[in-house]
Amino acid sequence: MAGCSSPWLLRLHGQLYDQSERYRRLSVSLAPRRRNIGGEHQKILDAVLARDADKAIRLLAAHLDATTAIIIDADIEGFAGRPHHPRVRPLVRAEARGAGRLRR
Repeated sequence: MAGCSSPWLLRLHGQLYDQSERYRRLSVSLAPRRRNIGGEHQKILDAVLARDADKAIRLLAAHLDATTAIIIDADIEGFAGRPHHPRVRPLVRAEARGAGRLRR
């Protein structure tokens, strides 16, 4: 992103980054089992360095889908204000106070 000179694209990137971090952090606290995130990242990196685009895309999609599945499986109804999972409440309260804004 350092080479991007478009304020619009940088703003959009910031918004997407903030939202993805919100859900990524939430998924860590809700995961029913520990994932080997480092291993997942290493496999993606290895595929990229090997220039195996199909494998890299497949691994990245599976990596992102795992996070999405954790959030969906947590059955959080009305996440923006009425979470049902007890570990979500502190995160929602922190975000309401503005603490949810993450730094890049």
